[in-house]
Amino acid sequence: MADRVTAPTILIFDEFDRIEDASVKSDVAAAMKLLSDALVPVLFVLVGIARTVSDVVAGHPSLRRHMRIVSLGRIGADSVDALIARGEANTGVRFDTDARAMIADAACGSPYHLRMLAGHSSLAAVSSDADIVTKAHTRTGFVDAFSHWAQMNEPDARLFAKVVLGCTLEQRDALEALARTAATMDVVLLDTDRYDRAISMLDPALVRERGNDGEHDGVYFRDSTAPQMLIALLMTTPVSTTAARLGAPQESNLANTR
Repeated sequence: MADRVTAPTILIFDEFDRIEDASVKSDVAAAMKLLSDALVPVLFVLVGIARTVSDVVAGHPSLRRHMRIVSLGRIGADSVDALIARGEANTGVRFDTDARAMIADAACGSPYHLRMLAGHSSLAAVSSDADIVTKAHTRTGFVDAFSHWAQMNEPDARLFAKVVLGCTLEQRDALEALARTAATMDVVLLDTDRYDRAISMLDPALVRERGNDGEHDGVYFRDSTAPQMLIALLMTTPVSTTAARLGAPQESNLANTR
């Protein structure tokens, strides 16, 4: 590759944090190191690796001095309103107050989720010949958005659907608390037992992480887009009367969420 690059080149690896094979991360790190040593004008942009920098540079510690971590963060309420307003201006479809609030609540400041949830909600309105997105359209949009996400992460989607459909009100609150913390903080510190119940229910979708201080471990969703999708599912799945009263788990499948 080095002898073929004749101009500055940018290689973007989106959703890099979804890679679970350590050998793939090692190969990318090796390529970065070789091209850097050869002074080849190639810029690697690894999206979503804030938690996994150590994995990437494990075999090449000197890479750290060539890397820059850029935190995108979350957007505030004013930016959320501005983004929705921009979409309204571009499409001619308006969102009522309840729809705006529901979308902002589920997105937790993530521009990606805001666009996706608002987009599916507006499509639900347009398909019913409405030019104003209501809360009912938003609920339909959330279900469609979850189904769309499920095509990219079927194992976690099936797990979420099964867990949410069969849990009690108390368990739903625990799931939402974990999801909201993960959506805003990425890594959830396990310095209390507050999240234990939710973690046990969602264990296959989570990754545990040793804290830098050696004491406070953390946990995060292996799919960084998953917390908001869990919140959207919780907001659109009715509470089972039997499960809410007795705490009895119910069998479910992804079709129940569509």
